[in-house]
Amino acid sequence: MSPFDLVSSGIKELGIYFILVNLLPSIVLIFIIYLTVTLGPLIYDTNNNNPSFENKLFIGDNSKNLNFTYVNEKVIEFGQGENIVSIIFGIIILSIIMIPLQLVIIRLFEGYWPKIFYPFTVIGQKAQKNKFTNIQNEEDKEIEKIDKEDNEKINKIISKYQLKRILYYPDYERILPTGLGNILRAAEDFVSAKYGLDAIITWTRLYILLPDNMKTLINDQRIKLDLSTRLSFIFLISTIISSIFFVKISFLSLIPIATFILLIISYKGSKQVAFGYGQLIHSAFDLYRFDLLKQLKISLPKNIEEEKKKGQEISSFLVSGEGLPENFEYEHELESESLEEESKEDSKNESK
Repeated sequence: MSPFDLVSSGIKELGIYFILVNLLPSIVLIFIIYLTVTLGPLIYDTNNNNPSFENKLFIGDNSKNLNFTYVNEKVIEFGQGENIVSIIFGIIILSIIMIPLQLVIIRLFEGYWPKIFYPFTVIGQKAQKNKFTNIQNEEDKEIEKIDKEDNEKINKIISKYQLKRILYYPDYERILPTGLGNILRAAEDFVSAKYGLDAIITWTRLYILLPDNMKTLINDQRIKLDLSTRLSFIFLISTIISSIFFVKISFLSLIPIATFILLIISYKGSKQVAFGYGQLIHSAFDLYRFDLLKQLKISLPKNIEEEKKKGQEISSFLVSGEGLPENFEYEHELESESLEEESKEDSKNESK
């Protein structure tokens, strides 16, 4: 077996998700923590018995004179076997610990914060509501520049901004304090407004029925979303830690600045990924929602109004066991029809 085959088999056994979402971000965090603790140690000042941020990295009080002897010692120390083993062990343990925290991390960046952070929630919601209002203001300004009798252009502008509001924001009263949270909530609300189905309740049922190619697209996008939010969290922690250690103004102060920039980039990336993830959810409901009704043995609606009403009833039933009419009857004929269709397809394939 070649080294490439060995690595490939190892990746398959370990899982792409674990490597991308758990292992790689943990390596980044452990490296930054080690770099921070090594280059900016807290040294106890024995002269006045007060803790200080004296830095062994520099010679004397001049932050421009780098102590290369100290740097060389730390590089050699890092390469020692026991340190490497400790770092690898730390990476693996951190990766495992972070697995159950992924949902917590995503909800953190969505804006579902504890009550203790309520003031920040209010500030974030106000900022997001201002952005929502600005969309309406931009629409009004653009319409003012057009001839009032040009209904075609006016309708195009209204449709453009209406689509922007629907895709990036939920209803005004349901706006969350972060852009990521609003994009994901908008995706959920869009399904409810369109088909009457509660996206959160029905998604787990619908996902099971999706074909493999659709699942692959959704899973890939979900991995990207988890990875981008995990990196955002890692860079947030790294910025806080490095800011504490590198209080002394020097070129090392660029480390927390760099991690903060990476935090912004990764968070902006997570919003773009979340938008794509939401669009895939929309597509799944658009194309396969009737498969869900068939599996639930519920008759298919004849029009959109009936579908919305039936979607609300189904969502309520799945949550509480109530919502369907008392005289509700299952459509078991659908099962026989689907079996007939499958047998026809099998016969066609055999004939080919």
